[in-house]
Amino acid sequence: VGVETWVEGTWFSWCCGMDASYHLAVCVGTVITSVLLNHVLRTWTRAPPCRSEEQESYFQALHQEEDLAAFSGAGHGFKWTQTDREVAVVVSLPAATRAKDIDCRVLPSSLSLSVGGAPVIQGKLERRVRCEDCDWTLEGQGGERVLLLTLVKQMATQGSQHWRRLLSSSSANGI
Repeated sequence: VGVETWVEGTWFSWCCGMDASYHLAVCVGTVITSVLLNHVLRTWTRAPPCRSEEQESYFQALHQEEDLAAFSGAGHGFKWTQTDREVAVVVSLPAATRAKDIDCRVLPSSLSLSVGGAPVIQGKLERRVRCEDCDWTLEGQGGERVLLLTLVKQMATQGSQHWRRLLSSSSANGI
């Protein structure tokens, strides 16, 4: 009793009813398909090529030449700077200023700040802020009183995406 007799009497021959050449072709096709699929998956998930030293130095030079002063400014009685997530506005105040003298209204796209009824900053912001997260504090005593206003950006920025001005160019008051 050989292998042929064993195969003929099993479910394999009954189920498939095919000869050995068909089964060999199916096995070879399966192997070829798996090799091709493996190659395609490796090609698609390959890490991007590393930058050359020359390319890296070029991009570093571009980044270093960026003038950080372009991302801050000053207006009549105030200065502003920014981080990736916030814009900080510092307003110089008269010595006798109290919190009840401040009227600060921050909306998603506009700012209105008055001290003692006199407008200091008013207009449309350069970009939108999360007004519910913005706040201000009075600091200092005597002649060195300042108001610190923190505006939380709706979308974080970096590098050349930073705000170029506090108020949009269509606003009349402030930089």
